[in-house]
Formats: sequence, C-alpha cells, structure tokens
Amino acid sequence: MEMERGRRRDIDDIARRRENRAANTGRPAASRRPGAADRRPVENRRRADAGRYERTSRASREQTSERRYERTSRTGREQTSERRYERTSRTSREQAKTGRYEKSGSVSRLPAENQETADRAKAVRSGRKKKSKRTFLPLLLFIVGLVVLGVLVFALMSLLFGSGEAPHNETRDGVAYLESLEAKDPAAIDETLAAIRKKRMEVERDIIMQKLTDDENDVWSMFHDYVILGDSRAVGFYYYDFLEKNRVLADGGDTIRKIETHMDEIKALNPSYIFLCYGLNDVSIGYWSTPEEYTAEFMQICATLKEEVPGAKIIVSSILPARDPAFDISSRWREIPTYSDMLQDACEENDILFVDNSQTAEDHADLWDIDGIHVRREFYSYWARNLIVAVIEDETYE
Repeated sequence: MEMERGRRRDIDDIARRRENRAANTGRPAASRRPGAADRRPVENRRRADAGRYERTSRASREQTSERRYERTSRTGREQTSERRYERTSRTSREQAKTGRYEKSGSVSRLPAENQETADRAKAVRSGRKKKSKRTFLPLLLFIVGLVVLGVLVFALMSLLFGSGEAPHNETRDGVAYLESLEAKDPAAIDETLAAIRKKRMEVERDIIMQKLTDDENDVWSMFHDYVILGDSRAVGFYYYDFLEKNRVLADGGDTIRKIETHMDEIKALNPSYIFLCYGLNDVSIGYWSTPEEYTAEFMQICATLKEEVPGAKIIVSSILPARDPAFDISSRWREIPTYSDMLQDACEENDILFVDNSQTAEDHADLWDIDGIHVRREFYSYWARNLIVAVIEDETYE
C-alpha cells in the first residue's frame, strides 16, 4: 500500500514539474513532448484523484496518529502507575523490615525513605536494648549477692548460737536402738522378721487370690516348674490343653504304684512342685483292703519322692467323689470320702500339703460326666484353683 502511494506521488510530482517548465518557456506542456496533448485529460483526472487521495491519506494519517498517541499515552500511564505502585510497595516493605517504634502503647511504622534512615532507626533500637541489658544485669547480680550473703549469715549464726540438741538427740536415739537390738533375744528377732515376711506374703496372696477371682482362666499361668501325676481324671489337664502334656504324667487306670515307673521322668523335669491326683482306681481296684493300708503305702511313696527329688514340694489332692450311676460299676467308690479323710490326716502328720476339694465338688456337682466318674472340662479350672491357692497359702504361713 505504501509503495502504491509513493508511486502516485512521484507521478504527481512529474506532472507538476512539466507544467511549471511549460509556463516558464511560454509553450504548452504538450508541445515539449509528442503525444502529451492526448494524455492531458487522463493526467487531469489523475491529479484530481491524487488530490482526493492526498486529502484522504492525510485524514487517515491524522486519525492513525491520534490513535497511536492515545495508545502510547494509555500505555505510558499504565507503566507509570505500575512503577509508582512498585516504588510504593518496595518502600513499604523496606519500612516493615527496618523496624517499628513503640509509642504510647501502640506500634507505628518508621517513616524511612531510604536504607540509611532505616539503618539509623535500627541502630537507635539496638542502643536502647543494650542500654536496658546493661542496666538490668547489675541489678540482678546485686540481688543474687544479697541472697547468698543472707544464707551465709544464717549458717554462721546457726553454728555460733545453735544449741546442737537435734543432732545430739538423733545420735542418742540411734545408739539406744542398737542397744535395744543387742538386748533382744535372737529368737525374738527371728520372730519379728518372720512376722514381717508373713505380712508381705499375705499381701501377695490377696493380690493373687483377687486375680484368680476376677479371671478363672488366668489360673493356668500360675503353674510353673511343676509336674502332675494321676489317673484318668488327671488326664484332662493336658487333654483339654490346659497344661503341657510332658508335665502331666497320668493315664487311665493308674494308681499310686505307677509313680515309681515315672521316677526317671520326674527327676529329669526336676520340678519345684509335685501334684499327686490319685484315688479313683486305688479305692476300687482292691490292692488295699483298708484305708489305713492305702494311706501307709501312700506316705512311703511320698518319702521316696522327697529322697529322689530333694527340694520339691509334694501336694496331695483329695480324692474326687464318684456319683450315680458309677456305684453300679463299683460299690467301693462309696468309701472314697473315708479314704480321702484318712489320707488328709496322714499328710498333716507327715508335713505334706493336702488340698481338700470336697466343697468344690459339692458346689459344682453338675459338672460330673454322665458316667458319674469323670468331670467335665469346666470343672478343671476350679480344681486347679484349689491346688494353686493351697500352695500360695502354704508358702505364706510356713
């Protein structure tokens, strides 16, 4: 577009120069160039068009210049506003960084126009803080010195004017206590220590008993370093997975005469507690004609156990009763209470721990099997509880 306008301007300039030359020479412009007269109307039209185009172009250029100026002015104003905002924001940030003055309980920003003013304000604040610290430190040292001096004076006064009765009294009481111990009979001292130990054991027993009462299943955790020997009713201790099988040496039909066959196993386990749970087959099988004969052999076996496993405590369980219809199988089971009572007396005479299960058997008679001989799974926790409680109480009062 620009090239076209330039070309037209060149044509118009050439036409004007020709007219000027024709006017100066006094000849028509057409006479200077052959064929010019023929082109004069065309040139006139071109000049007219060029004039109109020039006027239109001038108006367009003016409008374009106005719009460009307007855009430039608007852009300039926006840039100026942005720069002004940026300078204001930067100044605000610098003022916020340089610090604040505390005045009349309120905080006002330091009117810092440059970094130098901000640095001076910071230096003023630092000087105030240092001055405050220098003022407070001597005061603190002075107070501490007074406290230390007061303590020293009090200690000195106590040494100079104290009666010394308290230390003397303490020494005198200590000597008197030692003399009282020397005057006491050793047996009396042993009794005092035994009473203290007994009291402690009673407290521990009460805690364990309460624990067993709250949770009957926890009784099995009380069994440790033990071995149980017995007949088919003792088999349930491992059959129902209450205790380890290798520590329950029991089988159906066993009597106390079976204990000797387990002696090697017992010595290998080397238990601290040996529980004997026999009697059912002992009464019915007919090896002993009277309770006295049975009891005598039982005590002899217990003596052998003490020799073979020294240090182990022997615990004899009372013979659990039989119930109908068991008596149809053996009427001698009716004599179980008599055998059990005779066994209890023998244990007490020979310092062997006896566990009486008669009350427990009566309270839980419904836990016997239909055969009237064996007991159900639920009964074993009560039986085990009796055994553990007896051990705890024996250790408490021995």
